[in-house]
Amino acid sequence: MKSKVSLESPIIQYFIGLVVNVAFVIILLSTDLSYRNLQLPEGEYQDNIQKGSDVITYLLPARNYLEYGVFGWGNIPDCHRTVGYPLFLALSMRLFGDSWLIWVFFVQAALYACIYPALSKIARILFPNNTSIVVPAFCFYLISGAYIAQVPDLLTDTFFAVLFTIGLCFGMLSIVKQRWKYLILQLVIIGYAAQVRPMLALYPILNVFVLWLVARQYGISDRRKIKIMIITSSAALLLPCSAPSIRNYVNYGFFAPTDILSRNLFMYLGKETMFDRGKQDSYEVMSRHIEDMYGSETGTRAVRERMALQNKYVLEICRKYPATAVKRLAIAAIGTCMHGHWVLVPKFWGYSWRPGQEGYFKVSKLVFALLVIWCVIYAVIYVFFLRYFVRLIKERQWLFLFTIFILVCYFLVPTFVAASTGRMRLPVEGIIVICAFYEISRMKRLPLKPLPTR
Repeated sequence: MKSKVSLESPIIQYFIGLVVNVAFVIILLSTDLSYRNLQLPEGEYQDNIQKGSDVITYLLPARNYLEYGVFGWGNIPDCHRTVGYPLFLALSMRLFGDSWLIWVFFVQAALYACIYPALSKIARILFPNNTSIVVPAFCFYLISGAYIAQVPDLLTDTFFAVLFTIGLCFGMLSIVKQRWKYLILQLVIIGYAAQVRPMLALYPILNVFVLWLVARQYGISDRRKIKIMIITSSAALLLPCSAPSIRNYVNYGFFAPTDILSRNLFMYLGKETMFDRGKQDSYEVMSRHIEDMYGSETGTRAVRERMALQNKYVLEICRKYPATAVKRLAIAAIGTCMHGHWVLVPKFWGYSWRPGQEGYFKVSKLVFALLVIWCVIYAVIYVFFLRYFVRLIKERQWLFLFTIFILVCYFLVPTFVAASTGRMRLPVEGIIVICAFYEISRMKRLPLKPLPTR
């Protein structure tokens, strides 16, 4: 008797994801233009679409580590980027030699495929009585390209999202199975994820609510072992999640995982607010003042004072033009929440939905249509996600409501500072989709009301 292939199988989901990711990389490597735009912006490829992107800010610390043993510039540690992704690149350079870049694409293809079984397991844990959402949600992840579009990018968005989701899955499993081995896996994976992006400094607090929610869902919250596991997990996460902040405190005297938030506040929110008000000259005066005061200085005092001055200027701008600042935050929020992921892919062939760097992109109506279609699709997803929140309120499931709401806001709201694309919502997109599909499935199973009789 032939066995039936089931899309609910974690192995099948991983295999499908792996095949799709590898095929995507091969396609990009197979055409001259996309191959060129996959390369590092150096030498004969110095003018490709990677020029001016964040790629170089991960590449140079990795090379510097191999030469000087320091993630930074010479013997000066970097306070901008956390060390997790440069470490991954440095190890790839050491292992694969001159062909390391191609190997990174395929390693990421294999790693990113792990997201599908992890999300499916999370869906089963959160909604054990409705596993019918697993396959539709898996299909949506594939169709949306959420964990495919950035497979060949040397950026941390998907890399972090995949690691965090896997760690979240193991944390939930540790409570459901009451097994310490899953808890150890959670600590290792989320601990490393905290070194990839500076987003988990406060996560140990949220971790308490996530694990407590799972314990309550399964009626085991009163067991002593579960309480010990939750406390151990959150306490043990404090050190790795604080490691980037500790590193900057030791090297620069400020306790924050990065100085990028201060820079983004000034260079995006502050700048766009001032430009909207026609105050370009005033902004340029502020910018020149910072440059004249500190320039490219990397000393402890210079870094701290530059951050303080940037924060001061942004606060003054927001106080003076609060409505305009809120408008800019709203525009960035729409970009983060609504943009589809496939819109990022045509860039490899030189197309975009809007004018970009001069000479790099051609404006394509087809890409714009793709943008609109996915904006509509995600708008529908958010409608059902919000309906699910309303259901939680009606059913007085306050712990579930609070935990999911804070989890989503924790990762989304900080990204509203700078105009961005859908890649910034990846850490919680899976949770949003799971909850939305659960609400859709609940609506489908509601009994129809009889028509009124005359």
